[in-house]
Amino acid sequence: MLVMTAHSSGSQDLTSASPVGARSPTTSTRQVAAALLAGAVLIAILSVALWVLSGRPDLENWSDIARTAVFAFGALGVLPAGLIAFRRQQVLEQQRIDDLAKYHLSERIEQARSDEQAELNIRVKLKDLRERFTDSAAQRGNSRAAVRLAGVYALAELADEWGLVDQRQRQVCIDVLCGYLRIPVSGADLGEDPIRETIVRVISDHVHKDRSDGWHDNAFDFTDATFTSLVTFDGAAFRGPFLAEGATFVNGARFYEAEFSGRCSFSGARFTKAALFNSSTFSGSTSFTGTTFADAASFGFACFNDGASYYQAQFSKSAQFAAAKLNRVSFDSAEFGGEADFSNVEFSDCLFQHALFSGRAAFGRSGFSGLTSFDGSNFVGPVNLSGTEFSGDTRFVNISFRAEVSMESAQVTGAVTRPDGRRHVLKNAASLESILKIKPSQSEGMVPPDIDQERI
Repeated sequence: MLVMTAHSSGSQDLTSASPVGARSPTTSTRQVAAALLAGAVLIAILSVALWVLSGRPDLENWSDIARTAVFAFGALGVLPAGLIAFRRQQVLEQQRIDDLAKYHLSERIEQARSDEQAELNIRVKLKDLRERFTDSAAQRGNSRAAVRLAGVYALAELADEWGLVDQRQRQVCIDVLCGYLRIPVSGADLGEDPIRETIVRVISDHVHKDRSDGWHDNAFDFTDATFTSLVTFDGAAFRGPFLAEGATFVNGARFYEAEFSGRCSFSGARFTKAALFNSSTFSGSTSFTGTTFADAASFGFACFNDGASYYQAQFSKSAQFAAAKLNRVSFDSAEFGGEADFSNVEFSDCLFQHALFSGRAAFGRSGFSGLTSFDGSNFVGPVNLSGTEFSGDTRFVNISFRAEVSMESAQVTGAVTRPDGRRHVLKNAASLESILKIKPSQSEGMVPPDIDQERI
């Protein structure tokens, strides 16, 4: 009875724990019952056989045999209990696997629903953004200045939002803002200046190097644009192309500590008032070819890392490059109408071929390395070369000085090509004065006399 009770209880547990599709516990119960019955019959037979072989012992011996049979029968009951426990563990393990599979399936279904909803939201958002873009772009051509101004702010806000979904669409908004500045200015529209000023201010705010969600990686095309107000991009970081070719800066521009990492071009641009690029950094290809600086131009402490061209650039007034770092910068055929200050500059592979210096030129305490060429350059005003050091390959072919030249403590090492075209390789440092043989009284067209070969 004890064994059968445990067996019955175990069957109930199996029935309640069995998942759909598991083996029916009824079959296992019948098998256990059959095994118990067969075991009981076997024990009874063995008991009778033992009793017979013992020579039909007395009652006392018979009781021993009976106790042995009962113990054997009890031991036999342990086997179905173990079988029940094993079977229960199998059912529980299968149920755990099924539950885990159902959980992962529900997760995938939920994720699919979430992705579908997110995609639907994006589609709705993009539709809304496109409609807003159409409306904002249309405001650009409105005859009322207030409406056009509202369109500027709407496009800027749209660029911020659209950039979170698609960077290419942000670029479209920026192109529209830049394109507005390329529209010819009409003097009759008094509300035009505030709009253009607002566009520049909005862009400047979004490209400042301290702004984490800015437009630094986008391209800015101001080709042939007209800036009617002072352009201020102090602290800006342009990692994409910055093009202002043929642009007109009516009230000047400020690019203090600006960073240009991509291509930068001001070719053919015109600065009517001061152009200030102090402490700016140019790390990509840079061009000021044919640029006109009608007022002061300042590049003090600027750094050109990957080459720049000022070919045929015109500096009508002062040109300040003091303490700048110029790497592979060309000033070929450039014209300096006012003072040209290149004091304390680090030159590396820089050219001044056929450059014209009409005012005072200062190169004091500067260092020239690599290829340096002043071939055909013309200095009309006083020149300060005091403390200057030339190393590498230096050329002075057909250089012309028309006023006083100061060369105190200036030295030359390496290869040098004299004004008369003869080239020498200096074994030791030589003074610049011994190379050029220039005296304050010398004037235009005079070529320095031959250099004493023993001093070279």
